Amino acid sequence: EIALPARFTARAMAFHHTYIALRDFTKEADHPDTPVDPPDAPTQSYGVELNVTRKLSERFAAFTSGSLSRTMLGATSTSAARVSHYDRTWVFQIGGAVDLGRGWRTSGRFLTYRGWPKENADRSLPTERLPMFFRVDVRLEKRWTVANERWLSFVVEGLNVTASKEVTAQNCSAVPNG
Repeated sequence: EIALPARFTARAMAFHHTYIALRDFTKEADHPDTPVDPPDAPTQSYGVELNVTRKLSERFAAFTSGSLSRTMLGATSTSAARVSHYDRTWVFQIGGAVDLGRGWRTSGRFLTYRGWPKENADRSLPTERLPMFFRVDVRLEKRWTVANERWLSFVVEGLNVTASKEVTAQNCSAVPNG
């Protein structure tokens, strides 16, 4: 972590997680009554995250963060290790808040990340991805001071104001000719 000009702070974090006996519930969803043994090898998740922030207590606050990571499901007795359905190779977000004065404050955030991996019938092929996802969130607040160190706020907030839909699966079926 390092201090930057204008009271910004930059941080870099690396991570590695190991999950023992983690089951792949996305794969089991089609056959919920079939007993499934957990993977023989652990699931590994590793990556790096970088972010730059300016505290929300400032009149102007801001943040941006980005991460690169990989999550691999461990091998089983019948299949090789593979990219997890929950893998997000990259995630990026940027946002900020501004104190407009007289009790008014506004903020917004943009978030995007890479799509989920597709399930390939032929596991020797590279993993394809579903479309990436993005969304925009906005907020407007009016605050009134009621008593010493007490206040009342009215907030209008829109989450995913772009009405973006995350693609979590694709179903393709052959249409007979005729």
